[in-house]
Amino acid sequence: MTFFSDFHEVDRYAVLLTDRLQGYYGPKMSSEINFHINFVLRELLNNAVEHGNAFMMNKKVTCHIHYDNKVIEISVNDEGPGFAPSVNEVTKINDTGQQRSRGLWLIQQLGLSLDIEGNQVKATYYWREQV
Repeated sequence: MTFFSDFHEVDRYAVLLTDRLQGYYGPKMSSEINFHINFVLRELLNNAVEHGNAFMMNKKVTCHIHYDNKVIEISVNDEGPGFAPSVNEVTKINDTGQQRSRGLWLIQQLGLSLDIEGNQVKATYYWREQV
């Protein structure tokens, strides 16, 4: 899905996508996992609007979600210049007390892996048990 850089659109699509995943996984997607995935979606989409596209309404955010019985992979692209911190740098930045990259650090703390390449961020949740 693709939408223009707007926090109202982020809210709308975060709910839509979380609901779609809940419908697919049913009771296997506990309220805790549902909350975590919704948080991750909002964090990545908000970052794309704010940091990537610098609130420029004419720039778009694209989100793809791949999901199956083993994984939920969320990929978010924006039209900004991108950034290139490694996952270790994200953790290091937060551990020093700086406020930047806090959301990405929290995503890692929820057990998702991160892959950051330019203006694309992927967060992957691996199911611990078969769905």
